[in-house]
Order: sequence, then C-alpha cells, then structure tokens
Amino acid sequence: MFVKVQLPFIAEKIELDVPEDTTVKKLVEKIIAVIEDKYKEALIDDAGQLKLIPIVNGKYSTPETKLNDGDEIFLFFPIVAG
Repeated sequence: MFVKVQLPFIAEKIELDVPEDTTVKKLVEKIIAVIEDKYKEALIDDAGQLKLIPIVNGKYSTPETKLNDGDEIFLFFPIVAG
C-alpha cells in the first residue's frame, strides 16, 4: 500500500510503499531508513518515542494509528514558546 508523507524541513513530500499493518511509528522508522540516519535524533527520542505530532488525513493521530492505502500523513514538530 502507498502513503503520502509531508515532513517539513526534512522531506517536502514523499510517497512510500509500506506493509498493510503499518502504524505511524513504523512509518517513521521506515522514513529514517529511507532518508539519512542523521535525522533520527530529530524524529525520535532515546526511548524510541516520536518527537513529532502526526496528522493522518487531517486528524490528530497517535503513533499507534494504523495506516490505510492512500492515507496522507503530515508529521510536524511541536513549537514551544517561552
């Protein structure tokens, strides 16, 4: 199945072929394998938790959200102000 991913500052828009049981977290792991490993620290923390906020088809999602063929995923970094 194919999904479309937007990842600001790292990859404008990519389309990936992923297995049927793919979750948002598994997708991020695949993205790390496809793009350069140097982005790993920006995407997940030392405990393997996502540092990103996933939006799937326009709705806030969790790392455990299962993806479907044709889904559009937007992964963005939370903004913190002081």
